[in-house]
Amino acid sequence: MATLNDIPEGLLLKIFTAQPVKSLLRLTSVCKLWYQLINSDFFVKSHLAYQKSSLFTNKTLFIRHRGSYSTNLVDGEPSNNVFESHGYDMLPVHSEFNPNVRLRCYGICDGLVCLSHGVGKLRACCPVYLWNPGVRRVLVLPPMVNDPDQRVFNYSYLCFGQHEGDYKVISVVPMGGVYKVYVYSLNQDSWDLLEFYDESKQTSNFDIWPHVWARFVNGAAYFVSGFSRPNRGIVCFDLSRKVIRRMNLPHNDFCVYNFLMEEYQGSIALIENDGDDHQVDVWELRANGNDNSYLWNKKLSMTPETMDTAMGMGTHLGAFGFVNKDKVVLWMTGGTYSGYKYFLLNLENKSVQPFTIPERYFGQLDRHVNVLYDLTESLVLLAKNTT
Repeated sequence: MATLNDIPEGLLLKIFTAQPVKSLLRLTSVCKLWYQLINSDFFVKSHLAYQKSSLFTNKTLFIRHRGSYSTNLVDGEPSNNVFESHGYDMLPVHSEFNPNVRLRCYGICDGLVCLSHGVGKLRACCPVYLWNPGVRRVLVLPPMVNDPDQRVFNYSYLCFGQHEGDYKVISVVPMGGVYKVYVYSLNQDSWDLLEFYDESKQTSNFDIWPHVWARFVNGAAYFVSGFSRPNRGIVCFDLSRKVIRRMNLPHNDFCVYNFLMEEYQGSIALIENDGDDHQVDVWELRANGNDNSYLWNKKLSMTPETMDTAMGMGTHLGAFGFVNKDKVVLWMTGGTYSGYKYFLLNLENKSVQPFTIPERYFGQLDRHVNVLYDLTESLVLLAKNTT
């Protein structure tokens, strides 16, 4: 009599690869063979590759920073309001360190969410977590410095991404003309330290902007540096070449207090809101030839008057950030709107369509609290020794 173990492994791989994470977690309890297959590195990578190539597997995350103990997170398709709450996943882990400090997301990649203390509270000594909400596993990263007497308490920038087959967390700590760059490897579960001396000696004026954080894209970490106007700019740390360089902002009057930095087309984009919320400009960073130079290209400029929404007209316009790598979620209010309306702007064809807000948010997002991300479900961390 045939058993589950008699099913050809190739057939199982084909069937299992197309299954959502929830279903796979249930299947691990069917038999030992299925458990071993689903937990294998080969299957985790195969399943991730399928999820990233599928048009129907990505989800939008609404990460809510309100609440004293944790970041609240729900996922699903905004169009049909199918959601799951993961708000208490971090409670047992985070409460061991500092339950009264809110968490913030510092990067999302292949189903992993990097969390630590919020902007303005983030220091190099703060705990850092890698969290997979799909498999509900949390990895607490080891301290950057093992010796408690040598811990660094300076403010830092933090970002997370994938590089050369490994997941990396980058922490950049400016200390009086020196950039201390801590690089965490998930494969090695350890940190390395690199130091760079800045000839401009301006890192002592480094400031943590309240609404901007770093991004790790194609092996490079980008962050904002400089408190005073002459010193403001983007600093880029190239992990492959082990070099650090500065670049100017798109223009001298760039509104550094009201913009977002996002990954876009293998580089970064800056979404600039003017000080009165009347205009949104999107700038993309492009390579300029083969000499490692760069240029800023204004991808588009939007005002309430240029928004062809067929849903009335607002007087104030702003942006939440990217979803699906090339679409920006915009909000508009005032004018004929009694509250906030939300739209999805396609940067490639400039089309605008309504963006549905989950029912649990009562049709409105708090623009200072909620951040939107695009998530690909994965099994990464499933076989790791985590919390």
